[in-house]
Amino acid sequence: MDASSAFDLVSFDLILGSLERLGVGPLMLQWIKSFLNGCSLSVKIDDSLSTSWQPDIGVGQGRCCSPDFYNVASLTAVFWCILLSPFVGFADDTIDVIAGSTVEE
Repeated sequence: MDASSAFDLVSFDLILGSLERLGVGPLMLQWIKSFLNGCSLSVKIDDSLSTSWQPDIGVGQGRCCSPDFYNVASLTAVFWCILLSPFVGFADDTIDVIAGSTVEE
C-alpha cells in the first residue's frame, strides 16, 4: 500500500458514507461534514502566500481528527470495493475492477 499523501487524498464522501454505515448518528455526521467542509488551505513559501481554496478531499495533516478520519477511510475502503465492484485477491496481490459508462463515473 502506498501511503504517500494519505491524509491529503481521503475522500469526504468515503468518510461520511462509512460512518453512516457504521451507525454514527445524524448530529455527529453533520458535525463531521461541517468540520471537513469548513476549512480552507493555502501554501506559504518563504514570504509568499498562495490564494486559499476549499478542498473536497483530504483531512489535513495535524488536525485533531485527521488520524481517526484516515483510519475510518482506509479500514472501510476494502468493504466498499467488495460491495460495489468485482474484487480479486490472492496472497499479497489484489485487483479492484472499477467501471463506468463515462469518464466522470
